[in-house]
Amino acid sequence: AIFAGCEKKPVAIVDGENITDKMFERYMDQNMREHQTRGAKVSKESLRGSALQQMITERLMLQGAKQKGITVTDDEANREVGGMKQRMGGEKFNKFLSDGATTEGDFKESVKQKLLLARFMESLVPSHSVTDDEIKGYYKDSPTPFFKPETVHVRFIQAKTEAEAKAILDEIKKGDFDGVAVRAANEKRALVSEYGWTNPDMFSADIAAALRKIRKGSYGGPYMGSDGYYLFNVKDKHDKGVKSLEESKDEIRALLLERKRQSALAHWVAERKQTASIVTR
Repeated sequence: AIFAGCEKKPVAIVDGENITDKMFERYMDQNMREHQTRGAKVSKESLRGSALQQMITERLMLQGAKQKGITVTDDEANREVGGMKQRMGGEKFNKFLSDGATTEGDFKESVKQKLLLARFMESLVPSHSVTDDEIKGYYKDSPTPFFKPETVHVRFIQAKTEAEAKAILDEIKKGDFDGVAVRAANEKRALVSEYGWTNPDMFSADIAAALRKIRKGSYGGPYMGSDGYYLFNVKDKHDKGVKSLEESKDEIRALLLERKRQSALAHWVAERKQTASIVTR
């Protein structure tokens, strides 16, 4: 009886479901890491109130998803985590888990929950709810034009060492970029990309400046990157400018759809909180 009396009460109870201290502290730590990643300086105490309300909202949404029969399978969550692990690399992914003091299993559960929350929100406003007239009106009345960035159609050769990159450059000078790229890749002397459109700002300052400076049809390098030395061939270029309505449609549709869903969610949560049993400590 003494030990039972010493047990901590849940931080909140939402329609009979507990939000425990452990769940809340983990959520707080995640919030703090996200703020720190963005460079924001906030104290943990200043976030407690808003974090608890967000957890209550998410618990209501998960209950709403269950009522609607919305599910996420383990395979779907595993694919999301697997994709993230592949993009980050195994070592960085493991560091990400250790920094968050979480296991891969717990992280998969959090990913599964986020997918459920996203699907529930999507269920409130279907994708086809944004009309062409709404898109045209938004494009016409937007106070700022829709800009398209400068892009280059480029292929990269990435060598591990500067000496290897220079040797590949000497071969390019005697032959052609694509032929040398294929040979270097087959001989496993370098990693070679296919041609693709990209924004120069995606790269380091030196590489971005070179991509902007090099004429269409020319090559450059080697340039040092974070994980090797790069040579590249610029096949084509598009200058920055203003997007047409047709080019802006997908962007506007996504923006208007997100606004509608946020509005619908706020209305749903406000109504749900009036009928739900919510007890906070």
